[in-house]
Amino acid sequence: MPFKAPRICSCGKVVPAGVKCECQKARKRASDKTYDAKRPSARQRGYDKAWERASKLFLSRRENRRCVVCGEPATVVDHRIAFKGDDALRMDPANWQPMCRPCNSRKNVRAEGGFGRHRREDQ
Repeated sequence: MPFKAPRICSCGKVVPAGVKCECQKARKRASDKTYDAKRPSARQRGYDKAWERASKLFLSRRENRRCVVCGEPATVVDHRIAFKGDDALRMDPANWQPMCRPCNSRKNVRAEGGFGRHRREDQ
């Protein structure tokens, strides 16, 4: 039965194929902690009890039960225009659209940058 050959990690250790070296795991843990420490909490970013109630009500309406992109069941409320601290824009239902989580994540990565992509300037 064929199998993949082991590889050599950047630290110099021989690692079986498909397995992360301990040094890689340690670097990932350290970078995750750094990112999480810098990022404000959901409450600090504006997603409070009022937002939770309003978004649940929005998604419960018949016309908002499907993702506007793919048609799958909507699970999140997306802001068409990022509110960036503007409370009036955050709570304006005219600025909301129903989305499924995968479509919302793709939209946000394209618009705000992420995974090595640059932020789009047109939004």
